[in-house]
Amino acid sequence: MKLFEQIAQSIVEQTSFVLEVPMSITDEKGIIIGCTDLKRIGTYHEATKEVFRIGKAVQYSEDNVIGRENVLPGVATPIFFQQEPIGVLGIVGDPKEVIKYVYLVRNHVEMLLHETLKAESFSLQMKAKENFIQYLLHQRPNESSEELINYCEMMGFNVKIPRVCILIHIPHYEIESISNKRVFKILQYDLFQLIGKLFKEQDDDLLTSINIKQWIVLKGVKDRNSGRITETSKQALKIMNQFLHQHQIHSKALIAVGNCYEGVEGISRSYHQALKLLSISNQSPYKDHVYSYQDWNVLIISLIEEINPTISEVMLDKITNLINHPSSGILIETFLIYCQEGLNMSKAARSLYIHRNTLLYRLNQINELLQMNVNSFEESMALYLALKGYQMNKEQNSRFKDVLFLDN
Repeated sequence: MKLFEQIAQSIVEQTSFVLEVPMSITDEKGIIIGCTDLKRIGTYHEATKEVFRIGKAVQYSEDNVIGRENVLPGVATPIFFQQEPIGVLGIVGDPKEVIKYVYLVRNHVEMLLHETLKAESFSLQMKAKENFIQYLLHQRPNESSEELINYCEMMGFNVKIPRVCILIHIPHYEIESISNKRVFKILQYDLFQLIGKLFKEQDDDLLTSINIKQWIVLKGVKDRNSGRITETSKQALKIMNQFLHQHQIHSKALIAVGNCYEGVEGISRSYHQALKLLSISNQSPYKDHVYSYQDWNVLIISLIEEINPTISEVMLDKITNLINHPSSGILIETFLIYCQEGLNMSKAARSLYIHRNTLLYRLNQINELLQMNVNSFEESMALYLALKGYQMNKEQNSRFKDVLFLDN
């Protein structure tokens, strides 16, 4: 069993370190494939044949091993996988002392085998699903619709129902941060099970990883209520971050939800929307957040992101007098809250904890500095976008400087 050979030495090293006892593992042919004494690896262990024949733990005293090559005193027991013996675990020492470890270690080995096989099988399934996902997201324009439908039916996927794309991103989730590759695969499987439990409601809701840091869910939506999906995602985000914390993964998940569409083109459209939402997450002041176009704040950030450089430059020129004013911080905050309160003077004054006349004075200052009318919805909207864009760029530049400082 190839998998057994791949993990035997790792099991021996981890287990012997904890129990502080020497041990070995042989395959069904009696060849030592894992051992605390590295010189014995690859050698023949004749006790394996005897243990296989008896079918249970065998104790070897000092007298029993006299004249037997490569057999040491201790206890040896068969290792079973799917009710078939596949090797032998041997623990070296006084049989009366080490017998207490034998069944515990054997159960541990058998459990690891099952977990590892499950993780390996999961990796193969994920690869098939990942290929299918890539096929859906990057379908060629001249692709036969009949061929596509047949392929989807083969995968048990109904392409005709409305779907949303949910992207789950874990920024600092890397294999280097996990103790070893086998543990990482098992963790990936556990993460898959958790995401499926949180998001899958129908058999053909498709879930797979698209790279180490990202997962995708193509979720069927019966009532086209993307708002409900967003609320579900918010609850899921809390649970996922708890899972990552419990497994000592020093990263928090982000979730982006595209809009609901039908057909293959709709799936691709929803996916690219979710991808775009992830790309703007660094610009957002909202952390531990679900990014969706159902959220007006996120929509505004997206809109600002799409403003081309020429218009951005013009907008920046337009607000230069305000930015350079000695009280720019207070004036900008006042105007943004004034907009958030629907250009309502009374509500804005209450939110700022200032007198209405003080608010009026500040807004008149803005009018004079920018030669505008803050009572105009159109002009206020343009200034609001300009100031939000300015703040986003300022925060981005600040983070960039922090990175440069850390690198130096």
